[in-house]
Amino acid sequence: MDGCIVSCSNVYTDEKGEVIVSGLEYETIGLMGSNCMIGDLDSIARMNRVCNDVGVDTMDIGGAIGVAMEAGLLAWGDGKAALGLVQEIGKSTDRGLMIGNGCKFAGEKLGVKRIPHVKGQCLSAYDPRGLKGLGVTYATSPMGGDHTAGIVLPNPGNPAYHPGSPTGQAAPSQFMQTFMAAVDSLGLCMMAGMPLLDPVPQSSLISCISAFTGESVDENYLINLGTSVLKAERKFNDAAGFTEKDDRLPKFFVEEKLPPSGNVFDVPEEELDSVNRF
Repeated sequence: MDGCIVSCSNVYTDEKGEVIVSGLEYETIGLMGSNCMIGDLDSIARMNRVCNDVGVDTMDIGGAIGVAMEAGLLAWGDGKAALGLVQEIGKSTDRGLMIGNGCKFAGEKLGVKRIPHVKGQCLSAYDPRGLKGLGVTYATSPMGGDHTAGIVLPNPGNPAYHPGSPTGQAAPSQFMQTFMAAVDSLGLCMMAGMPLLDPVPQSSLISCISAFTGESVDENYLINLGTSVLKAERKFNDAAGFTEKDDRLPKFFVEEKLPPSGNVFDVPEEELDSVNRF
């Protein structure tokens, strides 16, 4: 993006220097790579390229490949077979349509019990058993399993926060969901939005908004904006038939331990339900 001071994109080339894809990002590497035990970056980059060309999300397709491997449709770690499967999306084969419809659809069609999604959205490449505040966001955000909806990480500004604690996760998730809803609405990149968590740049942004719109806004502008967005999204979900029962992670995150820590997602349901009570 012109004017961005982060410049976080990269260009991935083959051995001849020909561009395969730009950029090859963490979430794609995590879900198409280590999630599927694929260690060949070229295969991952080429799958990324195909997804870009046909217009599907690399994270959801990575999750779909994972459940296909769990079902035995292809072997764990087989990057060439995974690339071939992704290429079928553009050919509209039965297998391609299944994978192209994403993690939930593919998992259910293949009879897989452990499908990593919330509200049909595949979880991104952070395990909620280790980052439980982010697990709350996955579970309770209107979007479902989306880390950009409210990523909760340890930070120097809150040294008392423990990402593995089963309690105290709802409030950080609620705040980050509210904050990121405001940042998204203003058209800011998440990476550019994170420094605005500090009160000083927040006040500068609010001043810029006031100058741009010609309206007088107070110090609570961002939180009020984010809250109004989440309420609108929640109203849409309510009308679509979603309930608090949909604000949950798949059971295997609650029941299966994450090695080597042995963590499970054990945030109480009362905490989960409190997030959307504005």
